[in-house]
Amino acid sequence: MIRRFLVLAAIGVAIYIGGFLHFTRQLTASIATDTITGDGIIVLTGAPDRIAVGLDLLKHGRGERLLITGVFEATTREDIIAVVNGDAELFSCCVDIDREALDTIGNAVQARIWSEQNDFQRLVVVTSSYHMPRSIMEFERAMQGYDLVAYPVPVSGDHVWWRNPQAGRVYFSEYAKYVFALVRNRVNDTG
Repeated sequence: MIRRFLVLAAIGVAIYIGGFLHFTRQLTASIATDTITGDGIIVLTGAPDRIAVGLDLLKHGRGERLLITGVFEATTREDIIAVVNGDAELFSCCVDIDREALDTIGNAVQARIWSEQNDFQRLVVVTSSYHMPRSIMEFERAMQGYDLVAYPVPVSGDHVWWRNPQAGRVYFSEYAKYVFALVRNRVNDTG
């Protein structure tokens, strides 16, 4: 009985580690970012680089409007402009800010509401590379029928995460969240 348990535990650990290695390999896969366009651009907060990348996409006509979702309620438009050295004119014409979303599921719900209000169907989703697999999964769940295009923002150390303990912890933590969300969604779909 104990031997069977140990064998099953070893198999489970091997599958989990294999999944983690596959997950991290996806993070370093390159995409043809120069051809990405959409009706709208959605940026999930968490790092200033994400917002700067989203604004650059907007500035270069890769979308008509941009939604920054998950902004802390006390953060002003001017605060965001200052942090990313953004174009105030571009912000006033074409950037919307969501303060309702508290997590990735909330980001997806708010993005769906925003997309419906603007009659957008093709959306560019911008977030950090390590956050993209879970984000796209949650967005696809909340936004069935929409065309979602991933635009992952590379994070320093994506290619050598195993040499950086802090990056390794972030990736491992995000993988655990991804697996949890995957299981939760499968249980909800079958239940």
